[in-house]
Amino acid sequence: ELAALLRGTFPACSRRASGEESQERQGCDLKGTGEFVFQCQVAGCLTPLAKLAEAVKAAKPHEIPVAALRLSSRQRSSEWIGVLRLTDLMLLIQAYQSEKERGA
Repeated sequence: ELAALLRGTFPACSRRASGEESQERQGCDLKGTGEFVFQCQVAGCLTPLAKLAEAVKAAKPHEIPVAALRLSSRQRSSEWIGVLRLTDLMLLIQAYQSEKERGA
């Protein structure tokens, strides 16, 4: 479900296969996401810091780790949220502002 959502930005995005490929890079649940490493969780009780820690561990120095989470239980479901380190958020904001200024 998340891979399909992200295909608008990352056309080659897909889930990593279980088994050998996912063992190669634990903490990285999706492939085809460029410089972003996604660790996904859909659960009734979310653990964002633990999932972000898994993504951070899997990320290479030039990549941005993201915990992608969605609450899902019998009572309710939520939209997807992304959790990332503040330093990475600031890099994204700076890149956005630079791009915006170039286009202005």
